[in-house]
Amino acid sequence: MNIIKIFEDCVSRYGSNPLIMEKQGHEYLSLSYHDIFNRVKRFSIGLLSLGVKPGDSVALYADCGTDWLVSELSILSNQAVFVPLPSLMREEIDLKFCLQHAQCKCVIVSKTQFEIIKKIKDYLPLLNLVILLDEYWEDDFDVISKERVYALGRELYDTRNEELNHRILSIKYDDVAMIYYTNVHSQLTGVLYTHKSLIVNVEQITSLLQIGEWKRFYMLLPWSDIFVHQLSLLLVLYNGSVIVVPQVNEDCFCHTFFRDLHVIRPNVVFCSLSSIKVIKLRIEEELKRQGEIFYSIFQRYIHHIKLSTYRSKLFWNYKSPHFFSFWTKFVEHFICETIRTALGGDLEYILLRGHFLDKETELFFLAIGIPILRGFGTVESCSFVSINFIMKDYYKLGSVGK
Repeated sequence: MNIIKIFEDCVSRYGSNPLIMEKQGHEYLSLSYHDIFNRVKRFSIGLLSLGVKPGDSVALYADCGTDWLVSELSILSNQAVFVPLPSLMREEIDLKFCLQHAQCKCVIVSKTQFEIIKKIKDYLPLLNLVILLDEYWEDDFDVISKERVYALGRELYDTRNEELNHRILSIKYDDVAMIYYTNVHSQLTGVLYTHKSLIVNVEQITSLLQIGEWKRFYMLLPWSDIFVHQLSLLLVLYNGSVIVVPQVNEDCFCHTFFRDLHVIRPNVVFCSLSSIKVIKLRIEEELKRQGEIFYSIFQRYIHHIKLSTYRSKLFWNYKSPHFFSFWTKFVEHFICETIRTALGGDLEYILLRGHFLDKETELFFLAIGIPILRGFGTVESCSFVSINFIMKDYYKLGSVGK
């Protein structure tokens, strides 16, 4: 079993389900599991025909979205090693180190990162192929556009599809799937991830979070991060869920998050600590606009939840009538329900990496009915250590789980 075989199995089970919703222009465009599968097939055969061989390292230095997903799965389909590079990595010395250390022969790059690759390409003797995820008009033999890769895939589909299938079947459970670069004691270090380590992590998290089909994950973090990568791409793929990608710009969170919530109606939001602070601030500002009395009632409600939660230690039952008087039920119905509706109406929880989160902020969202679930993992051990998920005896305020 390997990641690509799991993807193909998911296509057979969830084929018509949407896999990714990406904002392009003023609306979200949706692609199903079958749509992505067909793109991966063509792109994979294109890479194969361009000389990507089993065991080759192929870097992906790009923005999140459909092109990232297709590129990653195509690299793995060719029995090659996937090397994700953070799109915000701008230091030429760091990029050169990663590409040289991983011995990358090919790099797939977005338009926004292309200029940096052009500057360092002459210092990378092993790098003989650059694929630009955009149109390319210059006369450079080593640089081709993604459309040319797709065209090769279409032209050679009948003649080379069997070879691609043989490569997929040849991927072993313990083969290296990814080289991930992280800072260890202020020094970039490469960590090897096998297909096995990635698959086992996703299976473990699935058993804890009880992710269901059709769930919409709104991703506000870069996919190059290993923790996010497993929870965004692999977890969604494994469970037949949907990845929602905001439009990429310098301030995409502030511009698109609140405006798009009623369009995408997310079930899970994966965001940073700063994003959580922004959401909390916006909610508090809106409550204060309704009047100080309105806001003070809500604050008293949070205090009541705090006492009830601490006394009972029963998070999943904190809305029990045993704890609630008439006015708290009133606040829950007319204030908290309104806030949840403003956040899309279907938001079940927010996922956060293992950053420090003050209990007041955590309690604020808990009182609304949208708990923040934090997890903690170690890159070096290639696994999750803990996650604070909603189940008896497992959720605790201020914790990242058992």
